[in-house]
Amino acid sequence: SFPVTYVILSSYLTPSELFKRCGFYGAWAVAGVASAGALQSSAMNHLDGLAGLAGWRWQFIIDAAITFGIFLYGVFLFPGTPASCKEFMLFDEDDMIFARKRVENYVNVPERWTLKMFKETFSTWQLYACSLLWVLHHKVWYSNSAQLYMKTVPQYFPKTAVTTWDSYINSSGIGFALLIPPLCAYYGKMVPVNISYLTAFYAAIVFVIWDVPRNVLMSAFF
Repeated sequence: SFPVTYVILSSYLTPSELFKRCGFYGAWAVAGVASAGALQSSAMNHLDGLAGLAGWRWQFIIDAAITFGIFLYGVFLFPGTPASCKEFMLFDEDDMIFARKRVENYVNVPERWTLKMFKETFSTWQLYACSLLWVLHHKVWYSNSAQLYMKTVPQYFPKTAVTTWDSYINSSGIGFALLIPPLCAYYGKMVPVNISYLTAFYAAIVFVIWDVPRNVLMSAFF
């Protein structure tokens, strides 16, 4: 969903607007991940045994209902780009004309896929270099690592505390999601991004050492 959403946002917004809106969107995405832990804890605490189902089963039922609602939103309300979106539900033609005129000097209008475009896309080195970086990023970043650690020390983190603490850890990213995009717009991308990577290096050093006080280890997960 992230690539599609950013393509849509970049089609409607000027570069200066895009930094702010993407930060706001990213913050809500992080909030969604953070609230998942609270939902899991609530399901296990209050729905366990209801209708003969375990709490974790209710968690998946609730997730399915939410996902289906998002699916309906995407089908009926998610807009296309200004160049391709027609009058439908939320927008009339005047709205789309305004959207096209507002960004025509700032945004490259996406074109329809052709064989020539397909060849040009897959013959650029950037596609493969950036894809490799993305793969390497996910090889060293495991979102459930904190939960796995907390489950190994149940004397400090009971079952529901694991999901609750996972919410705390993810909630810490909301402020960064709001802060980094405007800093990138003001200072350029290199300075804020490199500063944020220093926190990743700190976490990596702590995990390599590992034999540190529990509070220090938890700070690295944050």
